[in-house]
Formats: sequence, structure tokens, C-alpha cells
Amino acid sequence: GNHWSAAIAYNETLMGVKVGADVHYSQASDSTATIETGVEGIGYGLSLGYAGFTLGGSYMRSHQEDNSTVSTAVAGEGEKWDVGLGYKTGPYAVSIAYTKEWSEGTIADVDDDETDVMIIGGSYTLGPGVSLIGAVFSFDNNGELGTAADQNEGWGVNAGVVVTF
Repeated sequence: GNHWSAAIAYNETLMGVKVGADVHYSQASDSTATIETGVEGIGYGLSLGYAGFTLGGSYMRSHQEDNSTVSTAVAGEGEKWDVGLGYKTGPYAVSIAYTKEWSEGTIADVDDDETDVMIIGGSYTLGPGVSLIGAVFSFDNNGELGTAADQNEGWGVNAGVVVTF
């Protein structure tokens, strides 16, 4: 198979405000003697930072190209957006973020698979190159079929030590 991607990013401080923006595109394909499949995606992101606060968000859309019989049953279409707010002061950092994702699964079903994720995280820098990190997250996945077996929700906690050198 083949895969390639390209991105353009901009990061600058303008009148005390940190501005970050990007656009990216990727494409992957694979083929056999009778089947050619591929997926492509494009996304955009923007972040603004001031006085320890950073607000950011992004959007991505993907599209599947497929000339096989699989394409008549399953699609590779999808969209995702997210938004987050963080604050950092001294060795402490906290953040909250939300993600919403839709994807088309079975073409015959007009509904989409939908996933919502909320995460609250934090970190503390112990010293140069050593940080404690942790997060609590919740998710809710609603499959397009709407059956009990097609639904999933829950929450989780993670923690760790990050060492860089």
C-alpha cells in the first residue's frame, strides 16, 4: 500500500497572543488485481494562548474511495471536531477537552456511529525532565444500529510519570 501526508503549520506570538494554526491532508491506498481502496482526509486546527491559558480546536473529515464490492455495504466517511482549554502556571498544568466524532458504517443504515469523549487532565513538573501526569475521561459511543449491543459508555482514569532527556 501507499501512504503520504502533507501539513502546513503556523506558530507565532502576535501582540502577546500565541497563535497556532495548521492544515493537513493525507491519503492512503492499497490495491490488488481486482480491488482498489483508498482513504483520504483533510483537517484544520487553531489555538490561541495568553497569560497561561490556551484555547484550541480542530476539525477533520475523511472519505473512502473504494471500487470493491465492500463499498456497497460499508462506507469510510467520517467527521471529527474537538475543543479544549488549558491553563499552566509554574509547575502545574490543567486542561479540559471535548471530542465529537461521526462515522458512516453501514451504507444501508441512514444513521451514523457517534462518539463523545470528555477528558480532564493535569500535570505537575517535579524537576527538569520529570513530570507526573493524570487524567479522568468519559466516553459515550452510540452505534448506528441503535441496539443495546451497539452502545458503549464508560469512564477511565490514567496516571503516569513522564521522563524526557
